[in-house]
Amino acid sequence: MRILIAYDGSSPANEALDELTRAGLPAKVEAVLVSIAEVWLPPPSSIEMVAGDTAITIDERLKEALTLGNGAAKKLQSNFPDWSIHVEASIGSTAAEVLRKASEWQPDLIVVGSHGHSAIERLLLGSVSLKVLHDAACSVRVSRVNARQTDEPARIIIGFGGLKYSWAAVQTALRRSWPPNTEVRLITSIGPLLLR
Repeated sequence: MRILIAYDGSSPANEALDELTRAGLPAKVEAVLVSIAEVWLPPPSSIEMVAGDTAITIDERLKEALTLGNGAAKKLQSNFPDWSIHVEASIGSTAAEVLRKASEWQPDLIVVGSHGHSAIERLLLGSVSLKVLHDAACSVRVSRVNARQTDEPARIIIGFGGLKYSWAAVQTALRRSWPPNTEVRLITSIGPLLLR
């Protein structure tokens, strides 16, 4: 299995790493952890004034992203000693970089953390997890920061509509090695009935 993990050092990104221990993933995985530094360029009219400073900032941010990624990879490796983990750092929009790497590498699963923005924040700032979820060509696992840490069994809900994508979700869940006592529920519904 090939897993692409987006990491930025935030609490949601760390939660996404921690949650992988409950994700039923196989012992043998090829993982790429991509650590992305978002760098915003100044407006074009002032670019020549800060061109040198921007180059230094980009190099520094890239080094920081690589350091963060290496730290996360060590933590991940301690939880999954048989995984092959490679760290990459890049500069750019987080969602765009994750999708670019996914297109290039073709993972089976992308893992991202959710920052839990409000609807207005998502409208103004956008949502990395939502963009990746909508545009990725593979499965995406979005982990939310869990206020209550628990040792309870994992609880999985699969929305089932009878289409090939629903069957694919069920087949994927069946192939996983879930922790003991994991609960899986299949939820389905029928459309509204027209009464005459």
